[in-house]
Amino acid sequence: TEKIYKPIICGSPFFVLGNRGMINELQNLGFKTFNKWWDESYDDYNSHWERSKKVFSTLEELNKKSKSELNNILNEQLYILTHNYNRLDYLIKNDTYVKDIIDLIS
Repeated sequence: TEKIYKPIICGSPFFVLGNRGMINELQNLGFKTFNKWWDESYDDYNSHWERSKKVFSTLEELNKKSKSELNNILNEQLYILTHNYNRLDYLIKNDTYVKDIIDLIS
């Protein structure tokens, strides 16, 4: 959805608070995620409530970091952010993206 497209297009890291297993599905579509910088195991929790609690806890930890630390993290993520932008661009231009999403949903 646009909730994933927007950060990818804007070059921002993201968390996924959707259905269980969505991070894995994004990886299967060729996107890279941010498990080097935070624990993405929340995506495996059955309960949306538990997934949300874990993400909010991670956000609280990130919020404790200085702007300098956050800028360093963002600089380290640049290759992933660029990769994800290029991957989304490729999928859209090659029309397989719509089919992949339809297959995923159905």
